[in-house]
Amino acid sequence: MIDKRLKRVSYDGFNPPSTRSEVVYMIQGNRIIFSATEDGVRKTTSTINAAEEIVQNICKAEGICWQDYVFYDVQTAIGYPHHNPDYLCVDELVIKDNGDNWMNVEQWKRVDLPDDITNPFLLLASGN
Repeated sequence: MIDKRLKRVSYDGFNPPSTRSEVVYMIQGNRIIFSATEDGVRKTTSTINAAEEIVQNICKAEGICWQDYVFYDVQTAIGYPHHNPDYLCVDELVIKDNGDNWMNVEQWKRVDLPDDITNPFLLLASGN
């Protein structure tokens, strides 16, 4: 069962077969944490490669400005199936403002987040 704190937003994949995909996300204060709900390696586009579009789509869905938040990509075996089922990696997105309300993710910094934030994503990845 999906944690009630998690919301969903879709994004366009650009790898063949170029299907629309989806992430789940939660907002915790000024942090927005998201994770893939589908195989981003073979089925669509990984969250790492689609980070800008994911950030923009979350902001559009929430009616917020990306500059006011810090974004985190939680990578699990769902989006990266070559990893073990209990795999968890959290990257903080370092985002550069390119002007004209356009941004670019320049770096993914490996970070740790509290279990109460990462557990919903691990539970989703485990199928529970």
